[in-house]
Amino acid sequence: IQRQNVGAAVTIVLSEGDPREIFGNNCFSQAVYYALRFRGDPGAGEKSASALNTPPRAVSLESLRAKADAGDPVAQLSLAAALVRGTGVPKDKAAAAQWIEKAATAGYTPAQMALAAIYSNGELGMQKDPIRALAWYSLAAADGNETAEKYANRLAKEMTPEQLVQSRQFGMALLESTPPQKKQ
Repeated sequence: IQRQNVGAAVTIVLSEGDPREIFGNNCFSQAVYYALRFRGDPGAGEKSASALNTPPRAVSLESLRAKADAGDPVAQLSLAAALVRGTGVPKDKAAAAQWIEKAATAGYTPAQMALAAIYSNGELGMQKDPIRALAWYSLAAADGNETAEKYANRLAKEMTPEQLVQSRQFGMALLESTPPQKKQ
């Protein structure tokens, strides 16, 4: 399990979302466990083990697409998840990446975390790009997301001074064009 995926999944769980559609069942139970621990829930272990038996919330694809088209970042991220998994639609990783980027650009922190993980790992047909990954993690961290800050710091240690400058420049451009964070 990619650590960045678990971190992004925890962020989605904390924002009352369901990360299974993006990351599958692999990190869902682990994400629920860490999210519940973060909230101080003493039954985190038992609840996370039974979480896999809870079905994801059902939403009609038409309703989801309409909301995504209207600019709802939660719907955009959910539609991206459907496209990644092929849930009700043909699998389309390129379109999924575009929807995730739209949601991230709209200021939705879970989407920023997901996009950073995509760039960090080179997923969904995207080339591995530590410069963009660091910028997206940093943007999510600027709103106080501790997981994003941890991944940004870890990634920055692996980068050259030139890459750090490029990431900072890209991040400043993002900051100017991205509305305040939406944690939803």
